[in-house]
Amino acid sequence: MDLHLHLHVRCHGRMYPYSQVLQAMGQKLPQAHIDFYRAIDDLLWSEWDPIGISTMDWPRDEYHAYLPRVFSLAMGTNEPQVIADYLEWAAVERMALDPNRGHSLEIARRVLAKKQEYGL
Repeated sequence: MDLHLHLHVRCHGRMYPYSQVLQAMGQKLPQAHIDFYRAIDDLLWSEWDPIGISTMDWPRDEYHAYLPRVFSLAMGTNEPQVIADYLEWAAVERMALDPNRGHSLEIARRVLAKKQEYGL
């Protein structure tokens, strides 16, 4: 069973099935972009994980609200600080966590490394 079929993505205040979002993306984006989007999703869940839930029995879509913006920023820049600033904003302003700039910057670098791996 494909776990992604049961996940949802929040977009403009509405929830959409992850598979529907990927299908819509598939109509507009090349496969490398879709694969990169999925790689960012995995990074946010398993490595960024500011609230420390990725190893717990928690909904896999916890960080999907931030995914489209991280993808958009990554596609528009090769500067990790731009992505790190957004991740830091999300953690501090949206999740009320303490700043962790070093971690945000490291994740941003990993996102951009993935971008390069996909030839984007």
